[in-house]
Amino acid sequence: MLMNYRRNLPLLLLSVRETVRAHFQPTFRDNDITEQQWRILRALYESPGQSVVEIADSCCIMRPSIVGIIARMVHLDLIERERSETDKRRSHVHLTPKGRALVEKLLPVFDRIYRHIEDKVGKTCLDGIYAALDDFAESMQKVEVFEK
Repeated sequence: MLMNYRRNLPLLLLSVRETVRAHFQPTFRDNDITEQQWRILRALYESPGQSVVEIADSCCIMRPSIVGIIARMVHLDLIERERSETDKRRSHVHLTPKGRALVEKLLPVFDRIYRHIEDKVGKTCLDGIYAALDDFAESMQKVEVFEK
């Protein structure tokens, strides 16, 4: 039995992501950063000194892509890499003063966007969405990938 096309879970999640993302995109564009760069800036603001692998995992960025994104952000003076004292193959990434200032400039803007969304959909609805997605994500971590 085929499911209704509209109930295609990956498509529905992508559609919701794009709808929500549209509220944030003008701010990214106005500040010459990408959504991925913002995720990295925010992750480092909340937890400084992460490894590149930790950043890729926490920001949901594919590992092959993260190296180029990090390099561009270093070039833009938003972040800096510091080689590990114990293992020269590893490095830790930190915000530069310019990167920290950008995060602190944008956090209130994004807070207003989140409040606008909450005002439009309702706190109860939004809290329910967060709870359902948290539960779903946790459950999916335990589900083996389907192979035919």
